[in-house]
Amino acid sequence: MRVKNIFRWMGVILMLGSLWTLSGTSGSAAKGDDAIFGYVPLSGDWKQGKKGNVDGEARKKAPALMVSADKKGGYAEYETAITADKSASFILGADERGEGGVEIQFNVKKDSVILMSRSDGEVLKKIKHALRSKKEVSIKVRTDGTTASLWLDGDQVMQGVETGPVHGHHGFLVEKGKAHFRQTTVSEWRANLDGVKIGSKGWALTPGGLKSVKTNQQLLSDTKAEDFSFETRLYLTEPDSSASLIFGIDATGEGGWQVEVDEKRDLIRLVDLKGGKTLQSVSTGIQEDILYHVKIVAESGKVHVFWGEDPGPLLTDEEVGTTEGYLGFAAEKGAVFQDARVSGLEGNLEGWTPDRGEWLPHLQGVMGTSDGEDNAFRMATTVGNDFILEGDVTIQDDSSYGTAGLIFRSDGASGYMLQVDPNLDRIRLLDLKGDRTIGESKRELSPGQTHHVELHVVGASIKVYVDGYEEPAIDVVDPAYSEGRFGLNVYNGSAIFQHVYATPHEEYYSELYRPQYHYTQARGYASDPNGLVYYKGEYHLFHQDGGKWAHAVSTDLVHWKRLPIAIPWNEMGHAWSGSAVIDHDNSSGLFPEQGSGMIAYYTSFNPSKPNGDQKVGLAYSKDEGRSWQFHEGNPIIPNIGEFYDSGGWDFRDPKVVRDEERDQWVMVISGGDHIRFFTSKNLIDWEMIDSFGYGDYVRGGVWECPDFFPLAVDGDEGNQKWVLSISMGANPKTDGSDTEYFIGSFDGKKFVSDHPAGTVLKNEYGKEMYATMSFSDIPKEDGRRISLGWMSNWDYPFAYPTSPWNGQMSIPREWELKTLADGEVRMVQRPIGELKGIRGNKTSFGGISLSPDSKNPLAGTTGIAYEIEADIELLEDDSGFEIGLRESGDQETLVGFEGAGQKMYVDRSRSGEVDFSEKFSTRHEAGMDPADRRVKLRIFVDGSSVEVFAGDGEIAFSNLIFPDGASDSMSLTSTGGNIKVHQFDVYPLDTVWKEANGERLQMDHDRLSLKKGESHTLSVRSDSSSAIHWSSSNPEAVEVRDKGTGEADITMKGSGRSIITAKTKGGKLKGETVVDSREAYTISRGVQGLALESPVENGSTVLMGDPVQRWEFSLRPGGGYSVTAIDSGKVLDASGSMRGDALQVWDDLGYRNQQWEVTPLGDGTFAFNVLNSGRSLGAVDEAHGGGVVLHEVGMEKRRGWRIIGKE
Repeated sequence: MRVKNIFRWMGVILMLGSLWTLSGTSGSAAKGDDAIFGYVPLSGDWKQGKKGNVDGEARKKAPALMVSADKKGGYAEYETAITADKSASFILGADERGEGGVEIQFNVKKDSVILMSRSDGEVLKKIKHALRSKKEVSIKVRTDGTTASLWLDGDQVMQGVETGPVHGHHGFLVEKGKAHFRQTTVSEWRANLDGVKIGSKGWALTPGGLKSVKTNQQLLSDTKAEDFSFETRLYLTEPDSSASLIFGIDATGEGGWQVEVDEKRDLIRLVDLKGGKTLQSVSTGIQEDILYHVKIVAESGKVHVFWGEDPGPLLTDEEVGTTEGYLGFAAEKGAVFQDARVSGLEGNLEGWTPDRGEWLPHLQGVMGTSDGEDNAFRMATTVGNDFILEGDVTIQDDSSYGTAGLIFRSDGASGYMLQVDPNLDRIRLLDLKGDRTIGESKRELSPGQTHHVELHVVGASIKVYVDGYEEPAIDVVDPAYSEGRFGLNVYNGSAIFQHVYATPHEEYYSELYRPQYHYTQARGYASDPNGLVYYKGEYHLFHQDGGKWAHAVSTDLVHWKRLPIAIPWNEMGHAWSGSAVIDHDNSSGLFPEQGSGMIAYYTSFNPSKPNGDQKVGLAYSKDEGRSWQFHEGNPIIPNIGEFYDSGGWDFRDPKVVRDEERDQWVMVISGGDHIRFFTSKNLIDWEMIDSFGYGDYVRGGVWECPDFFPLAVDGDEGNQKWVLSISMGANPKTDGSDTEYFIGSFDGKKFVSDHPAGTVLKNEYGKEMYATMSFSDIPKEDGRRISLGWMSNWDYPFAYPTSPWNGQMSIPREWELKTLADGEVRMVQRPIGELKGIRGNKTSFGGISLSPDSKNPLAGTTGIAYEIEADIELLEDDSGFEIGLRESGDQETLVGFEGAGQKMYVDRSRSGEVDFSEKFSTRHEAGMDPADRRVKLRIFVDGSSVEVFAGDGEIAFSNLIFPDGASDSMSLTSTGGNIKVHQFDVYPLDTVWKEANGERLQMDHDRLSLKKGESHTLSVRSDSSSAIHWSSSNPEAVEVRDKGTGEADITMKGSGRSIITAKTKGGKLKGETVVDSREAYTISRGVQGLALESPVENGSTVLMGDPVQRWEFSLRPGGGYSVTAIDSGKVLDASGSMRGDALQVWDDLGYRNQQWEVTPLGDGTFAFNVLNSGRSLGAVDEAHGGGVVLHEVGMEKRRGWRIIGKE
């Protein structure tokens, strides 16, 4: 897949969601020792001048090119100055390679200034302007969404030139000769509204946002909406100021409403602008110099106003009526809108343009409405050939004869469209040219219901999946179109589109570390599994995604299809963990009289209330989980503390199980250091009956995610025990978070453990297993208790180096109770049998003996995703063995048995990337006395995980690993004494996410950062036998030396960025690694040259001291930097949010109080503003030992810091 015009597709763009180290460098020819913070040299020679200015010089065969480290765009102003002797350019909207975007070119010889597209060379505007060699020209560029205006030496010379959306990196280009560039200051207002005239009288774009500079100002956008959310972060800089969001304005600029933040009256007001009447108001203590978050939600004539981070509305008016109209802003002098966002389409397609019909932002995405029985189109500029296209489509309730479609491989007049038609209950694939039907199928479709569609388009093959069902609704071959644009269509009504993503087929689920047969989301976060349940031939997996229940379904527990969010945030708060059951007999009365349905129990968590005011909420589904409704009586169980005249107690993670013997339902809920038991006859009304835990039962962190179920001992249904399993939060006593279980009896009223308090039962000895949960309602004829867990640890829950996803589930496992050789009953776990269905042809050997000197019998066997099944006999008392997994020259993960110590272990100390957290322990072990001296193993290896099952499943290790992409070798060695290998089978395991790619070339890294002079060996894993050729895009920065074995040595010679390319002969297969130089800086201030010092311990205060401590800057997905001390590895952390609160250091948790906006001030210094409060970094006393604290919000009274890099 590729993208034309300014939207050039790069496989690395999605990876930018993860951390990457900022390259700010002095260039290969730098003579000074100051680095150029915030910029990345890509070619040519660059050096630092005074006050942040830079000098670039082109080489004989290569221009000098440098881009900014961060991205800006939309509504922005850039100010700089250029002094050139021949030709130089200022670049906007480029990608990280310096490609794409637009360029303002200054040609001294021709006295011309040209605004041009860098993708196709089209000249957008050309003017004559007197330019003199080596004479400075000051520049101001303003981008207003899709247009650009230019000022030279204070005079406007271009106005509103159509450029298309400009968003990306800015930078400098010297085609010939030399040029000098003044430090660029950027004022950006992050907003997704269209047509805001930010240059309007009374308004100014500042580094802090959009500011009103006169009294009684109004500013409208071209964005129109009716049902929407509209929000901003704002602050007031002058006494008695006010700021408002306005909505519902008609085409003449009249009518509408406003939500006003009024400091003078100390009120938040909802005002009817037509009559000037205040509809609702509340006093909240409004002050200057505080960053406020205001959000409006308008739906069906009702308006809710939200304040701060409270999920509940501050103001509500249910009789406003229609809110359709334009959105905008109003303010008195001194109000600053830091950003603004209206709800809309989420996705990765670019350059959307309406073409017929009306397209409005909507609460649920973007809504298209046709003009009667006509078509409405909305087209993107993104172009694709082979890809996976996903989207959620909802045809409105009042459009029962309407259709909606996803368009692909289109030139605007022809191409393909997948059409959803609820009137005919039909999914149809058609040719836009001539309305030719290519394929169709019948499906139950309903207006008002959201349908998830997923298209796999490879060559002439087109497969369409709908609503998560396993079999494709359409599976055809059609060669009519091979490439084209994407778009949306509505016919004869209105429809809403959301989460529209297109991913190149070769890149889909192919990223570095991406699991191939474990469940992960395509993008976003996955944590606790919730609501695991079986219903009508499908396994339902719900899981946490930022306080929402994400949803996927499978018919075999291996191949999963995603569905839209099942349980979103709601007025009670976030939807935390819980469970689901099937109400087969309609005990709840929520379903048709003779019907059944799904009921989900979730934890309602309100972040604005003490400890979240945790309660139990209920949602239910009548259509096999495809849509969900909240129960009118929520919460069905309030926070248990309310019964004790208290509140805010730990009360979460409800798990419901059927107690058939007593014809009742049982619910277990975590209480922090105990589990509470409830029973019900109708799934609605619950009675608390018992508690279990407290005291000596507690050995670590808080108890969470309980599960409770009966299991037969040794398969004997006449001898059943009840098992209570729990997870425990991170605690030093348990080396992070952990799991354990209790075996006992349950009489319908009370659970009694078979073991005294302090007895620890566990079968998981790895570090990454949490919130393990079992499936409910598996049919009796199956009889298995199947579980799934989140492979993570609360020591570092989301710190992994993966992107665009974070978090994976374990393989599904079957739980059993087994009597061991010592007579004790324990729970064992085994991989489910369905995993055998994805095995490929095995590599196998057996009947051989190995000594410590034997050759590796696995030499030549390679793999990334595979299963090992082994049976190894220990021939001597000290015999042991090690199985090497994901090996390369300096990497390996070892699974072994130590004969002398009688223990199994997993050693991941050399598994790859292990330094993302100091708590990422590298060796885990468990005692084991193998029967008949034979160790039986099943090992599952995937892109970033190893799961080991030893013996009969009484020991398991679940561990994450992050090896290089080319680390694919294996080994088997004897340690201590001799061993006999009775069986050793290696099965490659197929990907479960898409059709096979065919031949591909896998780089061991997507990106690297190296210090100057540092070397690294790059490797590739190629399916081709063709020789590999290596090259560097910037050899002055990174030198590459081909080793002739699929490997190359790279050395960081200078500074900047280089793209290292490996390709086969003819370029059929190609892989790339982005290599950046890594720099560290001092952060100094004042005439004494003192700088920030970093203490070592979490929570220690940052002080001023000698300029010794060096800091690294890493760009975060949200646009801020984390600032990490080299010596301690701790990040700069705002301890509070008010003026005067101290700065401290802490482990990197990724929170907004650890992320900093770093803004150049034009004089060689920078302002630091923390993202959570907007406050700036300042020093109480610029002397040794002086404190460092938060100061004002925004940029109005900013304090400049120098960021200095040394050679």
